Amino acid sequence: QTFQGPINPSLVSEQFAGCLSCPGASWNNPMNATIADSNFAWVAPSHHSQCALGECYSRGLIATGFNFSIPANAIIKGIEAQVLRKASYTNCIEDTVIQLWNNGSNPVGLNHALSGFWNVSYSYAVYGDSTDTWGLNWIPADINSSGFGLFFQLIRTDNNGALVCYALVD
Repeated sequence: QTFQGPINPSLVSEQFAGCLSCPGASWNNPMNATIADSNFAWVAPSHHSQCALGECYSRGLIATGFNFSIPANAIIKGIEAQVLRKASYTNCIEDTVIQLWNNGSNPVGLNHALSGFWNVSYSYAVYGDSTDTWGLNWIPADINSSGFGLFFQLIRTDNNGALVCYALVD
């Protein structure tokens, strides 16, 4: 068995996402999510009257450019992604869509969003594992591609619109 990683992305960008009336809160400094160095990408989803039940989403954060070099004859048996993250307040931020990205304009594979609120101190969230292909069949060229990556979207679910709740990813 051959394992590669951990490898940081070389490009992090955002994609429009969310409900039609609430396109999602924009990420600030998305490239700060390329490496764990205490410089973070952050977003502050706010309540929007048109979002379901007063909730609002972030735009999608897309991490690509991992520069894997998996041999062409390898068999992909699993993919694990780790995200260093925290919320500024308790009980306000949750995962909503965590999927893989494969050279396209939409996330692919099973949604691996974790249930529960984000911690208020930095901690790694682990998505997938060495035996999880996210419901898809992968070949090394897919993973080695500069367009392979992780799509990451969150939702604000607290009912306290007075608080400015930030989500931070490093």
